[in-house]
Amino acid sequence: MATIVLLAVNPGEQLARGRDANRVSAISQLGRSLERYYTFNISYPPINSSNWMQTLINASELNTKIGNPGYGGTAPAETCAANNTQTVGVSNGTTGYGYCYRRNGSPFDLSITYVQLESNLYNKQCSGYRAWVVWSSTLARTGLWCSTSSVTEPNQANVTSLLAF
Repeated sequence: MATIVLLAVNPGEQLARGRDANRVSAISQLGRSLERYYTFNISYPPINSSNWMQTLINASELNTKIGNPGYGGTAPAETCAANNTQTVGVSNGTTGYGYCYRRNGSPFDLSITYVQLESNLYNKQCSGYRAWVVWSSTLARTGLWCSTSSVTEPNQANVTSLLAF
């Protein structure tokens, strides 16, 4: 009964929370796959193409490419930054809003994988700024990261802590 009431109150928000739950799960899975890849190769996958997930598949660290569920309302204004790579796109075929992967080479080989969240559940925790789910090799975990401005996206320098889910 409570589920029916919640869906009736704000169905869009409930659907956004479901899509965000998929994003959180996917980022955690991608992070674990990247760590396994690093363990066996002593390096993260190359970042010079949009096929970084295929590299994980070829190495048997991931079974299939993971699509980002389509955003229910307005898609994020930004895609992955120019020096990042991303998947083909979201599940509904829209390109440009896939999972982002950024890598920092020597002297330390570090990486992060991230995607912007859409539900109010997470965005309210960020006090009006954008909420992201991020996996960081530095922190060795997945968590919520709030941008410091409406246009800032995660990178190794500014992801120094992650909020627990």
